[in-house]
Amino acid sequence: MRDMIPETFKVLLDKTPFLGGLAIVENAQEKTAVLEVVDRDDLLTHEPKLLDRARELMGKLPFESLDVLIIGEIGKNYSGAGIDPNVVGRLLIEGVPELETNIPRVTRMVALELSPESHGNGTGVGIADLTTDRLIASIDPVPFRMNNLTACFLWRSKLPFAFPTDREAINAALETCWQPIAKELKFAVIPNTLEVAEMWVSEPLLALAKSNRDLEIVSGLQPMPFDANGNLRQEEMFPHSVRGRRNNGH
Repeated sequence: MRDMIPETFKVLLDKTPFLGGLAIVENAQEKTAVLEVVDRDDLLTHEPKLLDRARELMGKLPFESLDVLIIGEIGKNYSGAGIDPNVVGRLLIEGVPELETNIPRVTRMVALELSPESHGNGTGVGIADLTTDRLIASIDPVPFRMNNLTACFLWRSKLPFAFPTDREAINAALETCWQPIAKELKFAVIPNTLEVAEMWVSEPLLALAKSNRDLEIVSGLQPMPFDANGNLRQEEMFPHSVRGRRNNGH
């Protein structure tokens, strides 16, 4: 696909009468950062530069490695892949080796829920290692199968081990992440892979964050809030996220 898209565009460029294109590049807050009119003759040479700029501006996890990453929601409204591979550092494309430079390197990844905006399309759930029964139950096999068979990225949507509650899925991640020393556990929680400006982190990551001048510590360590059913109260953790605004009536 990476190689065929430019070749296909050359055919369209040759057969379609137009003057140029409007290039729009967004930042990590989904706000317009670059707006340019690109002449038709410059599209093939200038667009790659804009793509590099987009990669520089996109949200990233500011740590090189994580023992456990918890993703509150996955879905098509957050990434075409459900879980953005550029954010979590996993490609999972058949025939393509994982990049040694992928950052972060995540040992155990847990996906808790599928966004309602995805309408049952659970594409990308297989990028995670563990999930919940309710996420699996929310998948509609028709769009899920159609999307993945046409995309040909089947590895990304293999179904992970699922557990009845968030607490059980998280405990399984902790037990299998190969980090037996609790005080050294690098653990992070994000609402989704689009909104990564805010996250909850464990003490070792907090120490790293304090040494990074680009990061702001907004509170001290505190227990993660679980409801009576053993599920994370994500709206409380991330009130400004898509889920937080949706479920808090905003």
